[in-house]
Amino acid sequence: MVAQLKLSHKLSLGFGLIIALLLLTGGIALLNFNALNNNVDQLAKNWLPSIREAGKLDRLAQGVRRAQLRYMLLDDPAERKKSQTDMAKRIEEMTKAQEIYAKLVSTPEEKAKFEEFTKLWASYVERHKIITELVESGQQAAVQKESEGETRKYINGSLTIIQELIKINDKGGDTESEAAHATYARGKMMIWASLA
Repeated sequence: MVAQLKLSHKLSLGFGLIIALLLLTGGIALLNFNALNNNVDQLAKNWLPSIREAGKLDRLAQGVRRAQLRYMLLDDPAERKKSQTDMAKRIEEMTKAQEIYAKLVSTPEEKAKFEEFTKLWASYVERHKIITELVESGQQAAVQKESEGETRKYINGSLTIIQELIKINDKGGDTESEAAHATYARGKMMIWASLA
């Protein structure tokens, strides 16, 4: 049947087939670019910011603890007052960092861990108030006991959970990166197959 067609019709049919293959290849490429873009979006807007903000939580928590330990050692009331102001500022920064991180939580596992962190951190801040009262009343032995007991338990628990949050987000980023590589490989294979 094709042999009976005029040359002009054969050429039109050939060019039509080439255009159809070109459109098919372009469509496959666009679909894979869209999937790849979704992977990159997840990395850029979720996993990497979450890792960055969890790292910030870690630095801030450690900064509050260092400031607290320094405060406990101060004898001069004026220096203690400055140290209290510094700690209040650090705790406020931590509250803001928690609000930012809360918006980035994306999985049930991460949500559960972040809620656990929030409770531990709130308990630590409450224990910090007790330490402040003990320091101001001159009860150094009680300050030492509190710092090494419940307060340490809550700060160490908070820091441990932060590390777990970082691992969760690191794993999520790795998974998204693997998905992007798989999308790229699949798209490349489909384009080659459509050209063959």
